[in-house]
Amino acid sequence: MALRQESQVFIRRSDARIETLREIIENIQKGKWAPDGEEVERALRLGKSERDDRQWEEVMKEIEEEDSKWQQEAQRRRELIEQQETAKAKFAALASPTAYSEPTASDDPASKATPRPKKKITADDYFM
Repeated sequence: MALRQESQVFIRRSDARIETLREIIENIQKGKWAPDGEEVERALRLGKSERDDRQWEEVMKEIEEEDSKWQQEAQRRRELIEQQETAKAKFAALASPTAYSEPTASDDPASKATPRPKKKITADDYFM
């Protein structure tokens, strides 16, 4: 029960910090605040106490870790899709009617021999 409450408090604090960061970014993009201005420091409460600075460092570290996880997952998905496409291409090549045919003289330009006529297989070939 206590663990659940701790995680809920942590989530609420993280959401509040993320919202603060969004507001700061919006104000900087709109030109209302300078990126290194006092408004940003006040909004982030930088320099007020070591505790606040540490909390912001933790938030930024968590965001970077989450971003790294997302990128790794995206890379894993891309590799999986690539493997599936390769397997499909191999299967399609094996399923084609020419995949197991014998090469002919026209297929191999180095071989100028005339193709041998194939013998017609009859029942006598099996039962003799």
